[in-house]
Amino acid sequence: MKTLLIGECIMTHKHEASNTLLFTPDVTPEKRERLHFSDFVVRNITPDEKRREYFFEGYDGFGIRVTPFGTKTFIYMYHLQGQPTQRYTIGQYPKVSLAEARVDYLESYKKVQHGIDPNGEKKAKKTKEKAALTVKELLPKYMVRCQKSGEKEWKEKEKTIERHAIPVIGDMKVKDVTFEDVSPIIDKLYTEEEKQSTARHLLSHLKMMFKYAKLGLGIIKVNPCADLEVPTSKPKRPPRALNPKEIYLFWNNVEKIKSDRVLKKALKFMLCTLQRGSDVRQMEWSDVDLNERIWTIPDHKEKNGKEHLIPLSDRAIGILKEIKGITGHSNFVFGYNTVWKVNPDARPNLKPLGKTAFNQTNRRCFDVYEIEEYFSPHSLRKTGVTSLTTIKFPKAIVKKIINHISNDVTDHYDLYEYYEEKRAGIKCFDYILDRILSCQNADDVPSIMTLRREFTTKGLINKFMDDQQYIPIKNSPDSMKDFQTTLLSPVSYTLSASLNV
Repeated sequence: MKTLLIGECIMTHKHEASNTLLFTPDVTPEKRERLHFSDFVVRNITPDEKRREYFFEGYDGFGIRVTPFGTKTFIYMYHLQGQPTQRYTIGQYPKVSLAEARVDYLESYKKVQHGIDPNGEKKAKKTKEKAALTVKELLPKYMVRCQKSGEKEWKEKEKTIERHAIPVIGDMKVKDVTFEDVSPIIDKLYTEEEKQSTARHLLSHLKMMFKYAKLGLGIIKVNPCADLEVPTSKPKRPPRALNPKEIYLFWNNVEKIKSDRVLKKALKFMLCTLQRGSDVRQMEWSDVDLNERIWTIPDHKEKNGKEHLIPLSDRAIGILKEIKGITGHSNFVFGYNTVWKVNPDARPNLKPLGKTAFNQTNRRCFDVYEIEEYFSPHSLRKTGVTSLTTIKFPKAIVKKIINHISNDVTDHYDLYEYYEEKRAGIKCFDYILDRILSCQNADDVPSIMTLRREFTTKGLINKFMDDQQYIPIKNSPDSMKDFQTTLLSPVSYTLSASLNV
C-alpha cells in the first residue's frame, strides 16, 4: 500500500482490487485515491493543478471533487443495471458539512440498491416544485432576474404587480393562470378605475414575468398574457410650454396646493433647473455642492448613462437651503415619509417621492394654479427649454443643459462638458424668471417676445456667456487680480476634474 501526502491529508493508494461494486469508466478502483472519513482531512485538502476526485474509505462511490480554485463538492458515483456510470452531486463543502453529506449519500445508496435513480428522483422533485410555484412565489424570483439584468426601476415594477395583480392571482399556481384570469385585472384598471397608464404598465410587467416563467424556469408552455393588449388610450394632450403669465401663476400658487411641502419645492426646483422629474425625485445631498453651486447627476443615475453637471442659479440655491432644514438629515433632497402627516417636525428616514407623485398632485390640485389649459409637470422642463430657444440662446447648448444626446455622431466623441455655457443658459433663464416673478400681478408680466427683444437689444446672452462665476483653486497673486477669464482664456477651478480645461 502506497501513502501520499497532500497538504496535511494522509491518503492511501490501494494496489489490490477493491470490493467496491460501483466505479467510473475512466477511473478504475486501482487508480482511485482514498481519503480517511474525517472533517479535518476534507478541510485540509490542497487543490491540484487539475480537478481531482477523491473517495472515502469504506463508502462505495462516496467522494469529493476538488477544483484548482479550491471548490470542494461532495459526490456519489453509481450506476444502475444497463446504464452508464452517473455522478450525483450532493453539495459544496463547507455549506454542506461532511456529516450532512454522509446522510444524503446513505439515502442515495439505499435507493440505488433498490433500483431507484437519485438523479432522476432529484430532477423530478425540482420539476414538481416548479410546477407548484404560485404567482406570489414567482414574483421575487423574477425580481432577482430584473436586478441582475440591471433594471433601474425594478422596485416600481414589483410595487405595481404586488398592488394590482397579486391580490387576485397571487395564490394561483403559475401553470394554472390563463388569459381569462389576467384580462379582468387589466380591464378593471383601464375602464372602471380609469388608470390607463397603470394598466399598460401592469400588462407589460406581467408579460415579461410570465415570459421568464416560460423561458427562464420552464414551468409553463404558454404565456397567458401573450395575446393581451390594452385598448387604445385617449388622445394625449399635445405637449406644451407655459407662457410667462402662466409661469407667474404657477410659481405664486403652487404653495397653495394641498400637498407635502417637499413636493411643492421639488416642482419649483424642476422649473429652475430644467431637469427631469425622475432626477429631481432621486436627487441626493451627496450630489450637491452648495458652495460651488453645482448639482452632479452620476452616470448610473442618468437616463442616457452620461454624467451630467448642472449649474445652480440663485433661485435654485435658495430652494435647496430652505429644504435642507427639512430633509438635511436624510440622503434624499426631496425625500418624504408619511410620518409627517402626523408630526411635521419629525425627522424620520426618508424615501424619494413616488414615481407618480408629481402627476397625481398636479391633476388633483390643478385648479389652484388658476391656469385654464392643463399642463403636466414635464411641461415645466419644456417651458425652460422653449424660453431659452425663444430668446435665441444656442439650441446646441440647451441640449447640453437638459442632457440630450442627438444622433449627430460628433456628440458621441465630444467629451467637453460645456459647463460654462450651461451656466450661461441657466443664468439667462433665471433672468427671465426674475423679470416675470418681480411683477405685481399676472397682468403686468412681459410677454415672451418682449423678453426676446430685451435679450437682443441688451446683448444679454453674450453678457452671461462672459460673466464669471468661478473661484480659482488657489488665491491668485497680485498680478492676477484683474485677470478676466472667458471661454477663450480658460483656467482651472475647484469645481470638478471634468471641468478643468
